[in-house]
Amino acid sequence: TELFPKFIEEVKSKTNNKVNIDLYAGGQLFGHSETADAVSQGVCEMGFVSLNHFAGYSPVLTFNEYAFVVDSFDSWNKNQDEMFKITDEILNSIGVKLLCFAPYSDTYIISNKEINKPEDVKGLRIRGVSDPFFDCIKAWGGVPAAMTPDEAYDAMSKGALDGIMSGIDSAKSRNYFEVADYISGPTASSIWMLIINKAVWENLPQDIQQSIQEASNNMSTTGFSEQARIDQEAADFLKTQGMQVKQFTLEEVAIWKKASQPAYDQYIKTCTDAGQGELAQKILAMFLK
Repeated sequence: TELFPKFIEEVKSKTNNKVNIDLYAGGQLFGHSETADAVSQGVCEMGFVSLNHFAGYSPVLTFNEYAFVVDSFDSWNKNQDEMFKITDEILNSIGVKLLCFAPYSDTYIISNKEINKPEDVKGLRIRGVSDPFFDCIKAWGGVPAAMTPDEAYDAMSKGALDGIMSGIDSAKSRNYFEVADYISGPTASSIWMLIINKAVWENLPQDIQQSIQEASNNMSTTGFSEQARIDQEAADFLKTQGMQVKQFTLEEVAIWKKASQPAYDQYIKTCTDAGQGELAQKILAMFLK
């Protein structure tokens, strides 16, 4: 709602209206994983998806879904250039060109019990957002649950769910503060990406490519700075609604990472089974050092 209208207008302006981008938001064309397939196959030209939505092509790209691997935007920014090379190379092999990374709201644990350390999750039924997060919840002693955001709200209100892993901005927009008293994190900084079909990209004139790439870079820069502001505004708002907002310290993050090791081991095993173990180990070493 904020980044894409500006991106589209910038592309039109830089190309003197030679390129027009039609935006279909909220899954109007495809769901997230379907979008990854559609761009790869050339069914649509561009898409905005998370790294994890390409898990079916390369399990290596699920690293961002494991809690506390990318534990902050600062952590991501230190490794972004190297991750661009790695990700673009993987995507190129399936007919996709990476234009830029952009963030989504930091993931937190929303609960009716104060959660400060991994042991506090033991025995709790927690809604996760993906299989990697399920592995982390299990590593902490919790019971993972798969459900939509709306289902999670209803389950929390009825006491059938103890916690929700979701973006802090979603805790505000989805009114989770109505059914929970605590929010702890961040557990992960969610990284998404703007992609284009590789054949479409290569058929564009060089000046058009340059204009689109410049607009993409600007979108990425704006996205990371603005998302940090949006997340802070969400945290401030949740406090006014009576929620206790817990921000993990560096020392606490180190404890959570240690408790998450069984999930990281599963990531390495999954990638090794797919012949990508060495690359997976390299990525974890970059972020967990």
